[in-house]
Amino acid sequence: TESAGELGHVRVLENGPVCNCGSYGCLETQASLPALASQAVRAMKEGAVSRILELAGGEADRVTAEHVFEAARQGDKLALGILDKAAEYLGVAVAGAINLFNPEMVIFDSKLGLVSELMLETVKRVIQRQALAVATRDLKIGVSTLGEEAGALGAAVMVLDKVFEIPQRTVPEFVEV
Repeated sequence: TESAGELGHVRVLENGPVCNCGSYGCLETQASLPALASQAVRAMKEGAVSRILELAGGEADRVTAEHVFEAARQGDKLALGILDKAAEYLGVAVAGAINLFNPEMVIFDSKLGLVSELMLETVKRVIQRQALAVATRDLKIGVSTLGEEAGALGAAVMVLDKVFEIPQRTVPEFVEV
């Protein structure tokens, strides 16, 4: 049902907000681009002062994750706090996946690359703290440079691998005479 590897629906916050999937506290509710924007809006409605609102033209309903990123780059405390918490949740979810699958490499979407200077070190620190030491000893962590084409390129490579697959020959059994 095309849900394998859906890290966005790993629970990272006990009793967290309801997710689109129907569960509670999923990574998507804490670290997705829309979640970052809504966290900023909620905090400002509760009285937090931030450059985020100014960057959005003074209209809370126009706040986007990009406004949060820009405010964080300018040293805005609310924005930096939101991104730091999101990075922690992302690190926890990825550490769980590392413990399950023991990959050689973890490549983050290019969207994280837009704010890697703000989030990646925290993500790496949490992964090192939460994942098994044996699984992170030689682990490589990076950010994709493929951009929006990553999914299409991956699908094309899978098709090409299948088309040019070398058939496996069976090894004859050894019969002792």
